[in-house]
Amino acid sequence: MCYFPLENYVDAPSNISGNGAGIVLISPEEHVLEYSIHFEFPTTKNVVEYKAFLVGLCLAKALNAYLLQAHSYS
Repeated sequence: MCYFPLENYVDAPSNISGNGAGIVLISPEEHVLEYSIHFEFPTTKNVVEYKAFLVGLCLAKALNAYLLQAHSYS
């Protein structure tokens, strides 16, 4: 099992097609994992960013990260 630190970047643009968020996880070796999520229900930018942060935490846990540095563009 491999444990490593990650950086989590979250941004939540909102547009006419709905609400979504981008999640980027970056390893110390500069490996970049990009994810996007889309919500089919109306919500605010803050709620979307919070939910995207939680998804980033779940992804980091699934990748066995032992340290997560989180960034948000709000």
